[in-house]
Amino acid sequence: MTQLQAKQQVGPIGFTCLFTAALRYVETTKCGPSPIMVDHLAGQLCDDEALELALKELADLQGAQGPGKHLRVPARSRIMDDWVVEGISSLAGSRPSQPVQVVSMGAGLDTRPWRLDFPAGSDVRWICVDFPNVMTAKHQLLAAAGAETGSRKQESANGERSHSMPEGSGCKWPLHCSSWHGLGLDLSDDNNVQELGARLEACGFRADIPTVWVIEAVLYYMPLEKAEQLLQTIAMLSTDAILVATCVDNELLEASRNMEDHIFAKLWYFDCDELHASGAYKQNWSTVHQPQTTKQLAKDMYKADTYVALYGGAECAFTATKKTGQN
Repeated sequence: MTQLQAKQQVGPIGFTCLFTAALRYVETTKCGPSPIMVDHLAGQLCDDEALELALKELADLQGAQGPGKHLRVPARSRIMDDWVVEGISSLAGSRPSQPVQVVSMGAGLDTRPWRLDFPAGSDVRWICVDFPNVMTAKHQLLAAAGAETGSRKQESANGERSHSMPEGSGCKWPLHCSSWHGLGLDLSDDNNVQELGARLEACGFRADIPTVWVIEAVLYYMPLEKAEQLLQTIAMLSTDAILVATCVDNELLEASRNMEDHIFAKLWYFDCDELHASGAYKQNWSTVHQPQTTKQLAKDMYKADTYVALYGGAECAFTATKKTGQN
């Protein structure tokens, strides 16, 4: 698939995932000798327009705030990376071979299954969910890049592993987890959310296996009542679960509402305080890592300084565990 075909496939809604991948690649290649995270595969997935926009973003931030800092979206990705691995270790407990599922909602062109270092001996089963057109494009882009998909654990009668690779090519990007599956599903459709369990089961999901739910830069793109429905649904689908998620603060929400001619103009519905005060969140989830801005978290966790959005405000990241007795 060419970059133009990829852009046409994801459409205007999915362009943000191309831009996000481009930001991760720009951080990897343009932010000094010690980037806050490294994602070379992202450079194989984004298109020229997204990369140009990401480079302009870096140049604008450097001009306004000086050189030598890290981009905030890759910083968010690194924080989520570490919390996902922490969640996997927590759910596996003292049994590293305990299967753990990761379900990444609105995953876009996320590359964690190919770059994270999971605990030794772990059995991590990864499912990505996004719009059908985005997931179709992702499958094709991964194949073009030479990335392994499918399952590394399933074995045939002759003992060979089952996996998916482009015909006639070597494995340039092997999976770091046991399996990866992509599910095309529009989470803004109430019927799809109601059928989420059945659709995930078709990808190998099991309610009795501990699950890390990753919802990065997704919830606040939908009305609060739909976000609550999603949080309620995933809690009901899980016996034992950890939530790793982000939401915007009020300043960033108001900035979006007042933007004109910007990629994020008028796209967001609520802030982090509203989410945590909602009935579905309070009923089903107990906060572990309290919401903090990604800038503060990057400073605390990595002693790294990040750029802030020129339009003000910040994104917050947090984790939570599922409350017992909520199925």
